[in-house]
Amino acid sequence: MSTSSKTPSLVWRSLLAAAMVVALAAGGAGAENAKGKPMSYREAREFLARQTKLIELTNDDGARVAVCPQWQGRVMTSTCGGLEGPSFGFINRRFIEAGKPDARFNNYGGEERMWLSPEGGQFSLWFKPGVKQVLENWYTPAALNEGAWTVDEKSPGCRMTTTMKFQNASATSFLLDVTRTVRLLSAGDLRQLLGEGPAKLIGQNGVKMVAYETANEIANRDAAMTREKGLVSIWILGMLCASWGRWSRAITSARCRSSA
Repeated sequence: MSTSSKTPSLVWRSLLAAAMVVALAAGGAGAENAKGKPMSYREAREFLARQTKLIELTNDDGARVAVCPQWQGRVMTSTCGGLEGPSFGFINRRFIEAGKPDARFNNYGGEERMWLSPEGGQFSLWFKPGVKQVLENWYTPAALNEGAWTVDEKSPGCRMTTTMKFQNASATSFLLDVTRTVRLLSAGDLRQLLGEGPAKLIGQNGVKMVAYETANEIANRDAAMTREKGLVSIWILGMLCASWGRWSRAITSARCRSSA
C-alpha cells in the first residue's frame, strides 16, 4: 500500500444495480404531492426542478431516472411508466420545502445515494474525538452532507466528482477523491444480471422496467489508511416509497473491488 499523496493508496469500487419490474405501469404509490396523494413521476420531477438542478436519464420504453448533483449526487427517484408513471423514490417534501439545512443530516430523501462508514465505534466518522457516542453528538461529516458535486459527463451516464476531507473519532484525517457514475440499464443488462427468466417478462402483459447502475469510487489522497488508525468504506443507502411494493419488485445486487 503506497503512502504517496500523488497516487491513491487505496481505491474501493462498488457497483449497485437496481431493477424494478412493474406489472401495472400506471399503478403504485410514490412520494406524496401537496394534496397528500401519491406523486406521479412528472409531479416529482416538477417539484424537484423548482428546488434544485436535475439530470435525467431516459429511454424510449418509459424508464426515467432523476439525479441531483447538488444534493450529493443522489438518485432522487425513478419510474418505469414515463412522465405519468409512479415515482418510486422517497422524497422528503417537508424537509425540502422548509429550506433549512441540518448539520446532523440533510434528509432530502433519495432512492439511492453513496454513503461512507463506519458510523460508530472508535473509528466513527460521525463523532468528534473524545465525545460520548450518543445521538445528540451524532453529525454527518460536512463533506458527505452538503455541497454540490461537479458534473463531468451527462451522457450516456451521469458522471460526478467531488473531494471529501474529514476526521474520524480517533483523530485520523482523510482526504478522498470521489467519483460516482449513474447509468441507465437496458433489457440486455438485466438479462446478464438476472438471467433469461426475468428478462423474458419485459414487454409481456404490460410488464415494464426501470433499472440503473451506480459506480462509486473513492481514492485516498492522504497517508496510507491503516487498521490501527481507521479505514473508510463505501456504503449505499436507498429510500423507496413503502407502498409501491404492492405493484413492483425491486432486485438489487452489489459488487466491490479494492486495489492498492
